[in-house]
Amino acid sequence: MRTGGRGYSLERIKAQYGAYKTGFIANAVTPFKHKNPYDGKPHRGVASILEQLPPRSTENDPHGISLSFSGGKDSTVLLHLVRNHCITVDDCPAVFVDTGLEYPEIRKFAIDNADVVLRPAMPFNQVIKQYGYPIIGKSQARGVRDLQNAHGQNDATVNLRLTGYNRQGVYCATQKLGDKWHYLKDAPFKVSEQCCDVMKKKPMYKYAKEQKRVPMTAVMCEESDARTRAWLQVGCNAFTAKHPLRSRWRFGQSKTF
Repeated sequence: MRTGGRGYSLERIKAQYGAYKTGFIANAVTPFKHKNPYDGKPHRGVASILEQLPPRSTENDPHGISLSFSGGKDSTVLLHLVRNHCITVDDCPAVFVDTGLEYPEIRKFAIDNADVVLRPAMPFNQVIKQYGYPIIGKSQARGVRDLQNAHGQNDATVNLRLTGYNRQGVYCATQKLGDKWHYLKDAPFKVSEQCCDVMKKKPMYKYAKEQKRVPMTAVMCEESDARTRAWLQVGCNAFTAKHPLRSRWRFGQSKTF
């Protein structure tokens, strides 16, 4: 039986609060409404976490997970649930990547509450020089990067980014670069979405591989259509992704807490 720091068990929570959807506290596309009592929502979240923890061979074995901690509201809520109701620090260290780009107050809060502080191998100014400026948003910046690097080739990719139509003539709205950003393909500087990959994801992937820990992240489905679609496609665990050990605990709406 899996128990938490305050004596909670998955069986007890299920019995007390009834059916719930695995892997979420609330989601905009599910019938879990905000009118439900607040007290029940944390317990449902705890139940979700307890149910999906990686199995242990013995009670003394670590779960082999970590918590990706940014100091923001979402990961802070997840850290509170994990620390107070689920597992100990030894079983799930909170890991913060100190990029040096966060607001000073957020950075201090994250460092004060993290168990492990990582730093990227490449400073921000070098990332900008090598990869480009992370402007607009990730998907749009990727579109600009594709156009800047086409060099008269990759006609299909250029057409996709400029018009939204792929090789089969199917319109893909999410792949189209917004018309107002087309001018950036001729900008005298590079544009790229790779800053986050280099400064945040790479250190986390390296830590996960070396420590053999599955990173647990707090992701809000409501933040973008892409995150909502990802949740609907793979649920809370992305075991079939490029980094199959990565586990996502997806939250639904900010109003949940």
